[in-house]
Amino acid sequence: MPSFRECVNARYQNDLVMNGFATFLVMIVPLIVLFVVSTLSRTDGQYSVLSDYMDKAVVLCLAFEAYVIVIIIYKLYTRLAKHSQRDKIWMMSLIEYARSKGANTDKMRSMLSEVRGKERFVIHPLAVLFLIMMFIFLVWVIMEAVPFISDLGGGNRDIGIMVGNTTLMTVDVVYPAIIGGFVMVMLMMVFVFIPVFIFPHAHEKRQVQFTRHMVNALDAVGIRVMPMTQVVKKVPFILVFPIIMFTGGYGFFFLVFRVFRDMNNHLMNEWVYEAELLEAVESDGAYGFNSEFYDRSPDKLRDGRKHSRMARRFSKRMKQMVREENRLPAILLLAELFLLVLLGNYMLKLIALGCMISDEIDMYMFTLDTIRDLPRDALVNVALILMDLFFIITMIDSILGIASRRASSWRKVVRSCFTFVIPLWLSAFVTNASGMSHLFDFNVFITTAILYDMLLMMIVSYDIRRFYTPAGYEMPRIRTWIRYAVWGKIVAAVAANAAAFAEDAFSGVEVSGASGGSSKNTLDYGKLKKKRKRRSEP
Repeated sequence: MPSFRECVNARYQNDLVMNGFATFLVMIVPLIVLFVVSTLSRTDGQYSVLSDYMDKAVVLCLAFEAYVIVIIIYKLYTRLAKHSQRDKIWMMSLIEYARSKGANTDKMRSMLSEVRGKERFVIHPLAVLFLIMMFIFLVWVIMEAVPFISDLGGGNRDIGIMVGNTTLMTVDVVYPAIIGGFVMVMLMMVFVFIPVFIFPHAHEKRQVQFTRHMVNALDAVGIRVMPMTQVVKKVPFILVFPIIMFTGGYGFFFLVFRVFRDMNNHLMNEWVYEAELLEAVESDGAYGFNSEFYDRSPDKLRDGRKHSRMARRFSKRMKQMVREENRLPAILLLAELFLLVLLGNYMLKLIALGCMISDEIDMYMFTLDTIRDLPRDALVNVALILMDLFFIITMIDSILGIASRRASSWRKVVRSCFTFVIPLWLSAFVTNASGMSHLFDFNVFITTAILYDMLLMMIVSYDIRRFYTPAGYEMPRIRTWIRYAVWGKIVAAVAANAAAFAEDAFSGVEVSGASGGSSKNTLDYGKLKKKRKRRSEP
């Protein structure tokens, strides 16, 4: 079944696992940055100048907080859409397999139609629109709103709210600067977060039902497989808004963490099930699902109360097993913390740049006609602001995806470390070395050395390379990883080798074409069986 094998082999490359704790830290980085600025402003050294800009820093950090929340919700939504798309192909290939064996696939097709109807993701363009609007809003806050804020209590520049040529009212600039971002967050919550919250349990429930129809259909033609086990618990949606309201908004962080955990559990549960099912499908039931662990599945029990109790116990053990098999290497935790420090530094630099614009506001009130008359320092600062905003996006993307077993996640981390050097050296050797914009500069030489030590760790570490090696492939050589960090693919297209894998699945033959054609793949089912045997032992 080349199409099913392709789906299984590509699972690590398509599915995004988001570390709940790391994502929570990303979400509160702007608040941590605000705390750091507030603490430094009360010192007697060079940072005491920040006390004059605390009102501006508060507005900037709150705008960043809203921006980060919108990015995270968007990432949560897009990973659902990509995973659902893969699962629909996954179901179609299994329907075709069952049909080729003479099984009745009516119920399987009916379930696939239900999935297609309920998992359509029609609001994706709306989520993209909100994300773009939030980015434009953040640029407006940095360049237009913050320079005119001197007091959160009012007395700042007024903004006219106009309809056509008529001004309806004027408001202090601080209010749209603070409220506007969280209005966007509320829109993302209503239109995007709600589908994200209810998706994991509903999706896995439909998938479990599909596999049960598949089990019954294949059992009628003498092929033994097992259904998928439900591991995601249902949280009543009616409790969502009461939790947020009664906790003063802090319940939102709990709900987001729950969404991370549920979807991650589903992804890893499906990965383990797919590996067993692939072996069973390609051997027509002769292999797969034969370990003692699966033999104790509650699906073999029909007694009501005992079946329910066993199902909960089995689900808990399954969850523990899939988490253990996909545990993040400890060395990558250092990478996560390091990237979080870099993200915080980007935000601190933007705060310093925004405060500096306040001192030279007349210089930055330029138009397209007057931009050519700007001094070089002003142009460099504007370029640094836009560059830092872009790097913040890439850094957040790297941190959110580092727990995924996608090779592209490894490349994003490597590139994020490398690109951090660019603004670092620009600040040190291109811009004026005095003033607000250099308050949060790292030592350029020490930081560069640390960055390249980080890159060396990502490339040389065996555990890291093994974690990001695509399923079904031998670990590529180090030079292949180095080349992949710049261009190309870490492995050849899975589809090109799918037929060869299926044909020689149980002979352990070597198939050329992995690692960009430089090394070979060996699919050793003997080793997989031994691993499962060890896994099932107490």
